[in-house]
Amino acid sequence: MLALKFKILLLVLLVVAVATTGWGSVILLREEISLRISESLDFQLKEIIMHGNTRVKQETLVEALSLERGAAMLPINLFEAKARLESLEWVKSASLRRILPGTIEGHIHEQEPFAFWQKGGRLFLINSDGDAFLDLGLADSPDVEGMKSVKTTLPYLVGAGALESGVEFVEALENYPAIKEKTKAAVRVGRRRWDLHLDNGVRVQMPEKSFHQALVRLRQLHLEYDIFRRDVQIIDLRINDRIGFALREGAVMPEISEAVVLPNAIGIIPLRPKARRDG
Repeated sequence: MLALKFKILLLVLLVVAVATTGWGSVILLREEISLRISESLDFQLKEIIMHGNTRVKQETLVEALSLERGAAMLPINLFEAKARLESLEWVKSASLRRILPGTIEGHIHEQEPFAFWQKGGRLFLINSDGDAFLDLGLADSPDVEGMKSVKTTLPYLVGAGALESGVEFVEALENYPAIKEKTKAAVRVGRRRWDLHLDNGVRVQMPEKSFHQALVRLRQLHLEYDIFRRDVQIIDLRINDRIGFALREGAVMPEISEAVVLPNAIGIIPLRPKARRDG
């Protein structure tokens, strides 16, 4: 009821102000009225409550709000305070509300790290929208607020065009956890296709198109032929009807126990299927 009376009073005074002095003094009058009412009713900021922050410290949020305790409640510009919160790197969106007589309550939605992106020797964190929101600089383990909760297993995207196409590719990798787990970095080649750099040094050359089908073939090579444990340096999947291999220096391809032809392929893969475990 008090809030309604205040709005009616404010509206009447604004009409009078416009009629007598024009729009130029309306904002000043509104602020003056808000201040006087806050003082007369003891509406002073006493508490700031924030919800939703797991990576950003409470004191960081309060500092960003830049609101002094004891300040008059009604003149506080919540839109400007919200903008200050959303200027923080880890804050994707924020909302604020005024709870009289003396509380400001806020809810924030934090950024969710999706992948690392390397550009020009610098490292960034990106979200699932493909937006780079945190510059990690040149350090391998930077002391940046919020980084302790970031998974070190996030994929690395490298190369020109990697940011624009990286989200779709990483989302495709999510369907192949064994491959994603071994992928150390995905490097964009000529803005056209991807190379996967695995944690054991193997490089997988992906095709320009149909990389979903290429991932299916790679999973089959892993499950049936244990390809990641072979003396292979490069797996070439750029051509749909054949698979190429480059051996490590000094390695010898094992003898062929049987000729294996993958579905929809005409090339013979000279690999023995790995032994199947019983049960």
